Amino acid sequence: MKYPRLLILLILAVMAAGLAGCAASSGEDDDYNANELLPAERLVKKLEANRRKVKNFEGRGTLDIKTPEFSNGARFAGLLVKPDSMNIEILGPFGITLGNILVTSKDFKFYEGLNNILYTGTLEQDILQSMFRLDLTLDELNDAFIGAVNLTERLYKNPDEYKVDRDKYVITYVDSAAGKKYIYKIDISNLGITDYTVRDLKNIPLIEGKYSDFTLLDGIPIPKKIEISNKSKDQMVKINYNEFKINKKDAFIRFTVPSDAQIIEY
Repeated sequence: MKYPRLLILLILAVMAAGLAGCAASSGEDDDYNANELLPAERLVKKLEANRRKVKNFEGRGTLDIKTPEFSNGARFAGLLVKPDSMNIEILGPFGITLGNILVTSKDFKFYEGLNNILYTGTLEQDILQSMFRLDLTLDELNDAFIGAVNLTERLYKNPDEYKVDRDKYVITYVDSAAGKKYIYKIDISNLGITDYTVRDLKNIPLIEGKYSDFTLLDGIPIPKKIEISNKSKDQMVKINYNEFKINKKDAFIRFTVPSDAQIIEY
């Protein structure tokens, strides 16, 4: 069971497009002039407004995983629908379906095609951390992997540090209670997040995310290339999207398995 469990959590992080959370408008003006440097309050509102505009996300690409115990890659296709549903298909040679995953904030279903087995169970935080080994919540993983930032709680809070470094905004929040510091670098030209770092209060990096090759869809910057590293445990995940769409009309998840599939519950 180690392989399908690990796969579930990795795919969760890969495809989540900041879909968790409120879908209401932040009230921020949609107009953005790249020649105008934004104050921190307006930048945060704009980033949060962009995140909330994504109602659904459909994409195809490749996923590569490297850890001390595991190194492999696969092609995948997925569909996410707000607020918390996602369907991921793992593709093998010649388009063969190796796995099919349906995940919500409460539970998951994973169909392993080669053995005709359907795994079902509850998605809990301890399972998330023990299997993926990243000390982040599901929402944080989701946002980090797609290059989005859930700044709902920051909308009316000033950052601990805010500056402009060449062509990037750099915004920092310190959570003393959690013993962590969150640093985001944002491309001034398109407001795409290019770097995401979680450090402890001794400034030692815990998690690092890098995002590049942005495409603007409905004015929202979406990265095609994503790299997430767990520095303390020597783990890395790379995602390369070949194509993606957002806000598709009548997006609907269809999850079907053979009637003779063996069912294993967790």
